[in-house]
Amino acid sequence: MDSYFPSTYEDSRARFLSSLSLIQQKWHSTQLETHPLKNFRDLSIDWLWAHAPKKGTLVIISTAEHGIEGYVGYALMKIFIEEFAPHLDSENTGLLLIHGMNPWGMKHHRKVNENSVDLNRNFVFNGNFDPAINPEFHLVKNLINPQTRIQSFGIENIQFWGRVIKALFTSGIATVTKAALLGQHHTPNGFYYGGTTY
Repeated sequence: MDSYFPSTYEDSRARFLSSLSLIQQKWHSTQLETHPLKNFRDLSIDWLWAHAPKKGTLVIISTAEHGIEGYVGYALMKIFIEEFAPHLDSENTGLLLIHGMNPWGMKHHRKVNENSVDLNRNFVFNGNFDPAINPEFHLVKNLINPQTRIQSFGIENIQFWGRVIKALFTSGIATVTKAALLGQHHTPNGFYYGGTTY
């Protein structure tokens, strides 16, 4: 099973690139495209685009939107390429396989990108990164985004659950849930920061 999990971003990328010939056996016109990061030219988002002659179904698989998750993502993509893709009808089923949507986060074992942006909270309409999108964030900011150092994990654990109970009683479970999961565009070092640009 270890053979499915790459040890580094570079290893994962090399394995993904080598799968081009395997995909081309069934989708002869498969194209490999690469988009290097602007400030980190050794890191890139890569994708295989396997066209089907007839319009029908498009299977899209992406990895590493949350960078660190890219290692498991690659393992699952490898299983798809080797075990599932051969059974698809290449006449009416196309593939778009995207490796490393967040290559910086994958390389550095981080969830966020090089600007501390959670890409899963970076989807906005019309480029409007509205800082007021999550006003509840400020109500529970100290719970989900504490700014103090941890002195003792045991004490911190007790204090954390105390803050959770207090927040649930004062703000309510719906507010805490929304504040924690919605994302925000005003606190760069905060939880689920969605950034201010694409």
